[in-house]
Amino acid sequence: MGRFLQRVQSLQDISRVWRSGLIDPIAYARENVDIAGRLPASVHWSLFGRSEGRAPGTGPIESWLLAALDQGVLSPRAARKLRKLATAGSGNLGEAAARYGMTLSDLAFLEAMDFPDIEAAIALLPELSDTAHFTAAHRLADRHMRLDGIERASTWAADQSDLDLIDAIKLADMARALGLYDKVHGDKILNALGRMRGNATELQVFAARWPVIETSGEISAQLKEYGLISISETTEGRAGELVRAAGALAPLLNMATLHGVSSKAGYVRKGKLGKVEPSERPTDSEKIIRTRLLMPNYWTNAQRANRVTGPVFDLYYQTLSSLLDEGWTLQPVFATPIFNIANEGDDHIPTLSYHTASPGASGSAFYHFKESHLPKYFSLDKAGFGGWSSLATKSLEAVTAAPGDDAADHAFHSELYKTYVRSGMSKYDQPDTQEPDRPATDYVLATLQIPDDTVNYWAYMPTRTWLDKLSVWCAHNDKALIVKRHPHDRSRLTDQLLAKLQPQPHVYVSKAPIHDLLASCDWLVTTNSGVGFEALLHLKPVIICGKADYTAAAYEARNTDDLVTHLDNFAANNFSISANSIKSFLRAYSERHTVGPNQDSLLEHIIR
Repeated sequence: MGRFLQRVQSLQDISRVWRSGLIDPIAYARENVDIAGRLPASVHWSLFGRSEGRAPGTGPIESWLLAALDQGVLSPRAARKLRKLATAGSGNLGEAAARYGMTLSDLAFLEAMDFPDIEAAIALLPELSDTAHFTAAHRLADRHMRLDGIERASTWAADQSDLDLIDAIKLADMARALGLYDKVHGDKILNALGRMRGNATELQVFAARWPVIETSGEISAQLKEYGLISISETTEGRAGELVRAAGALAPLLNMATLHGVSSKAGYVRKGKLGKVEPSERPTDSEKIIRTRLLMPNYWTNAQRANRVTGPVFDLYYQTLSSLLDEGWTLQPVFATPIFNIANEGDDHIPTLSYHTASPGASGSAFYHFKESHLPKYFSLDKAGFGGWSSLATKSLEAVTAAPGDDAADHAFHSELYKTYVRSGMSKYDQPDTQEPDRPATDYVLATLQIPDDTVNYWAYMPTRTWLDKLSVWCAHNDKALIVKRHPHDRSRLTDQLLAKLQPQPHVYVSKAPIHDLLASCDWLVTTNSGVGFEALLHLKPVIICGKADYTAAAYEARNTDDLVTHLDNFAANNFSISANSIKSFLRAYSERHTVGPNQDSLLEHIIR
């Protein structure tokens, strides 16, 4: 029955997209040539394209209306009507939008997010309708670490008596980020479950986020009333897959569920028979650690097979198992998409958390881990990752504080160089391309990032600003400029930037493997991309226009004047960071601030 309901829901989703008329089948096939002819465009988009991050092959108007349709803000009929009015240039667009509970600001926000122009989207927050503001604030906090609107959004949502399940979970996410989560928010979820009984999609969302395994007590009784009882290894769908991946650690999911709906802390420990079992109190008050569970997508078979996300799950799973073997008691809670966890936790209990930051937090001990710029290495920091890392504000001397050992630094660098540069290994796949016209030497390399990447929070200036200035400097100094787009970037914003640059004779846009480009470039300029760290393996001077965890070994450009100063110095062979200093940084960073290929090292960092 569950699978049948899922199929019905999928058919309804396909029907909504098809009836909206927002996807042009010819354009979709042109944008996604690998799937041409397999399925009708609306069917493929609904079942696969959306989750795979494929471009819908539509114009900007259709794209942001599709986003509104996707979020349930619009009906197919309303989307079709608004598209007709917008493309006809009718002055009735605002009036028509109002009939469907939307304002022009709501529509402008969707367009800004689709472009994407995050700063413009944030500026629109105060003007959004309450419903749109709630969704917008959560989305900005989720993806972009922008907490600007969550107080207003959570206050509004808390006053609503009929939140649906997805919105109730979003409200809970916001409450945790603000440090205000309590049983009231759990009750919102339970009440939403009661109203959403029978809605397959909503129940699947809950089942994937809040698995329930052999629960007991009042909460279990309420959950059983809603049809969510004892999700087991035989359960179909994503929830069952999550539980199967958890294996012996399944009690973690149970305790996190109980905490999520009751706000009561639960514990997990190794019992006398060696089994992982729930406990009302820790075994040893000196050996407790709070664990934020990985988001559900990391527990799926597809992500487990991925060379980037698979090792995350393996490291996490092995570390938790080892902690239990070492006599630690775990206090599990569900992770939320909002990764600012400064207000979460307990001053007396350390927190192990993936892909998070705790800016400004004091008192609580955090262990933030995340895959680093180099495959097989994980960053581990008390403050966070990227620009949130404690390394981001440290000088080169502070990072390499231990007495220098040139021979050891050189040997370590040689090993990294052999492992990553000679083999061509990078975080993302690098397709081989033939570019006979590409400049072979005497060029500056500029690497772009996905415009709405979270780490752009730390950008000192927009990419278009530093890229324009860099292009002008290269033209005036007879220097070629090679620009490489992020392999996963399909944004219209980057399309616009490249369309402006490409006609210039000194600019070349390349898709070549990153290590090939780094090997022959003179210098690299980027915002704060991980490519900057890879450039250090090549011992290249790196200019960054944003804060990063490798700032100590790079040249910071906080404005275009800084950028030009660095470029002029480089052109005059004036470098303040030596190759030996870079090697020393690479060894200190890798040995003291990351978890290396040895899977036990994360545990060692925590318990030592």
